[in-house]
Amino acid sequence: MSDFTITRWTGSDRLDDIMAMVHAAFGNFTPPSGVLAETTADLARRQRDGLVLVAMEGDQFIGSVFC
Repeated sequence: MSDFTITRWTGSDRLDDIMAMVHAAFGNFTPPSGVLAETTADLARRQRDGLVLVAMEGDQFIGSVFC
């Protein structure tokens, strides 16, 4: 198993990378997931009003949870 870290993401940098990872992860669901309609601005609001956690292997995003 690779080493990875889980951290709260509070910066505005790389939100587009996080959203691209999420869209790729849910892109083949049938029926389509509602997360595909979410944007970087939606993710920024989640950051402001809630919590965004990311799992990273080095500088690569490998997972996320936001609520």
